Amino acid sequence: MNLAVPKSQPRKAAFTLIELLVVISIIAILAALLLPALSKAKAKAQAISCENNIKQVMLGVHLYALDNHEYIPEANWNSPWVVRGWLYDASQGSVPISPSSLQAGLIWEYLKNTNIYQCPSVTPKTVATYNQRNNKLSTYLMNGAVDGFGGISPKSYKQGNFTQDAIIMWQAAEPNPGDWNDGSSSPAEGITLIHNSGTTVGVVDGHVEYMKTLIFSRLAAQSIKNRVWCNPGTPDGH
Repeated sequence: MNLAVPKSQPRKAAFTLIELLVVISIIAILAALLLPALSKAKAKAQAISCENNIKQVMLGVHLYALDNHEYIPEANWNSPWVVRGWLYDASQGSVPISPSSLQAGLIWEYLKNTNIYQCPSVTPKTVATYNQRNNKLSTYLMNGAVDGFGGISPKSYKQGNFTQDAIIMWQAAEPNPGDWNDGSSSPAEGITLIHNSGTTVGVVDGHVEYMKTLIFSRLAAQSIKNRVWCNPGTPDGH
């Protein structure tokens, strides 16, 4: 009588604890290398989107001026609250809240897209003081020099009153909600650092360019007429 010798069961392959730890360590290292690259790529994409937004806004400003004897749309400077400006209708006495209020702005007919008015990098999650702003309609603000920092408001100047390189639109510095009390800004209030320590600015002739915040701040600190202090009605542009 032959007794069959039981065959030994094949050993199942398995990771040892040390092997598992090595794999986990490799994954952690790869993640540490990859995440900054992904974050940088996301920031770059947002900066490009923001640049395109400013291009579209400046195109709207430029087209409005072409249709209105070269007059730039009123800057929505805080006071007097009596007319329609580039961003909204100020005749109600305060900054409107609803995004639909953009449709009353002077450049809406050239844009007709609420997303164009907002930088994708700026949200209530990324800016702690966002909800304290009166103006949540736009991330971008017009240079108050367009109406003489209120000196000729509710009127505005013509494109030809400015030098060709005058900067009339930018994204203001996020931490200070007071910069968004209306639709315009003073150079002294500064610009954002959010896009690689700078942002895209809009020039009076309709084109845009990238400017480092440090360079803008140097111009804003000057007491003479320059690209940002460009009020046509005063000798020093202030």
